[in-house]
Amino acid sequence: MGHCFAEIKAHQKTVEDIIADEEKLFSRALEKGTVWFEKVALKDSLQEVSGAAAFKLCDTYGFPLDLTQLLAEERGVTVDVAGYRAAMEEARQRSRDGNASTRTEEEEAVVRRLRDLTAEQTDWLAKTAAVPHTNDSAKYVWENLSPATVVAIYDGKNFLKEITAEAATENEGANAGAKVPFGVILDYTNFYAESGAEDSWATVGWLMGVA
Repeated sequence: MGHCFAEIKAHQKTVEDIIADEEKLFSRALEKGTVWFEKVALKDSLQEVSGAAAFKLCDTYGFPLDLTQLLAEERGVTVDVAGYRAAMEEARQRSRDGNASTRTEEEEAVVRRLRDLTAEQTDWLAKTAAVPHTNDSAKYVWENLSPATVVAIYDGKNFLKEITAEAATENEGANAGAKVPFGVILDYTNFYAESGAEDSWATVGWLMGVA
């Protein structure tokens, strides 16, 4: 790929280190998920892994459905694929319902604007602002919370170094007094990023200040 992406050759050692780290982290997640799978698949001589269990393997341990099916086949059991799809759709519906109950259409538009950075913006962060890529290695061991630092703040148009109390509050119009949403770039996260795969979606959670 180096002939298409010169950065790969220029930063070959960094790329190799990142890949090696990802492999180690995924191996740990695979080990934990396999142990949990064994408890479920072999419990009471089950002949089928439930859809709920297959979904938990995906949602909690990052197991794609085909990996769960492979493990099941090796042990002579099947996977309830229809139940898996139903569990996934139920989770998605809960997410949609939750967003619908707490956000207006206008608020959703703001969230999308803050969330969806363009290639030019991410390039500016890396090359001009010298903001490193977020370390998301903890996504495979999400239960181990570690402190993170806000390295950039995004207001939907510009990147900021800090937010004042005045800037964080609407000062005029019908929304005067309301809190203004901002996007943040972290140096470290245990969240899964949103992706285009059919079975993937972004992690939802909270940021808590540490005194």
